Amino acid sequence: MKEVIIFTGDPMRHVVALAQHIGPRPSTGEGEAVAARYLAEEMRTWADNVRNEPFSAFTSFSWPWMLIYGAGLLAAALLWWWPPAALLLAVLAAWTYWQQAAGRIELGYAFPKRVSQNIIGLIRPSLARRRRLLLVAHFDSARSSLLWSPGQVRYFRGTFLLSALATGLVLLATLLSNLGYVAAPLHWAWWPGPVVWAIVAAPGGLDLLIALLVLIHREAFCQVTPGANDNASGVAAALAACEQLAAQRLEHTEVWCVGTGCEEVGMLGMRALLKAHRVDLSDAAIIVLDNLGKGQMKYTLGEGLLSVLPCDPRLVELAGGVARRHPQWNLGTSVNRLLPTDMGPALLEGYPAIGLRAEDERGLLPNWHWQTDTVDNVEPANVGVAASFVVAMARALDAQA
Repeated sequence: MKEVIIFTGDPMRHVVALAQHIGPRPSTGEGEAVAARYLAEEMRTWADNVRNEPFSAFTSFSWPWMLIYGAGLLAAALLWWWPPAALLLAVLAAWTYWQQAAGRIELGYAFPKRVSQNIIGLIRPSLARRRRLLLVAHFDSARSSLLWSPGQVRYFRGTFLLSALATGLVLLATLLSNLGYVAAPLHWAWWPGPVVWAIVAAPGGLDLLIALLVLIHREAFCQVTPGANDNASGVAAALAACEQLAAQRLEHTEVWCVGTGCEEVGMLGMRALLKAHRVDLSDAAIIVLDNLGKGQMKYTLGEGLLSVLPCDPRLVELAGGVARRHPQWNLGTSVNRLLPTDMGPALLEGYPAIGLRAEDERGLLPNWHWQTDTVDNVEPANVGVAASFVVAMARALDAQA
């Protein structure tokens, strides 16, 4: 099928509206709520049905990680005086660290919550529906942190892995210290006492203390970013693509244009969406648009900070076909080893999903979670390419349906 891609408006107007006119959009905050209303108003001009689906959410990803780092730090401290309690805390910290990083649990739900929302615009097919396609982009923006300062951002994953290693070191030291209770009856006079193991754990405790202080500094002193690239660019591409798909409808694929709230605090909007529509989405494919505004455009092969969840091979194959048919778009491939996106919960739940992002020459996201993430640093051509890619993928999927 010939790909017809004609955009009736300038996608950059959405970037300007979200990042400049509305400005910072903190998760569960007023800016996010205003952005949600903007998305709903835009969708009503071309969608068959628009839904605002509220959900309960906490306000920052700092809270659960403070809890995890604090537990590991307390374990390292208790090792000097009370090894059994230190072991219990260290096991808890290490287990929750892995589960939280992998997206299998979310400790943040234990903290006070406010209301966020997802906005969904439905576009029905021209003939009988045989499948659904979700185009997902979050519309909240992140609070900056020293972790993403221009001089530090290149070390972000290394810093994260170092804290994982620190948690593991504390756990190992507490295990070996508690083996002393076994060593005493066996008369292992050579087995070091708790003080030695506390010294071994000290570097891990120091790293966790620094990580905890960085998060406290983030919440106390850092500001929410304008979020032009992250993720007004993704929202703009999704809106532009869906406006085109509403004008030239797919034959057998129902399209959901989904703006998610609270992505920046743990993909809470995406989690709420998948929970609310588990039955509806049994036949769905998902494309996640995130950080598209600057750099080389790449479709993702997988995602994960610690272990990688692979993208759906059929979607990867389709994306490769689109890339070959459109060499002028200069599409590459990427494995996201930075913070997870809305694709993560979908992959964990077994949905066929793929992401689209733009990276700089270092494999990083330009102006990521920093105050320089402004409209001036978004390239209009990138947003247009992203929207065109989405339309091409949608038509290829519909041809298969």
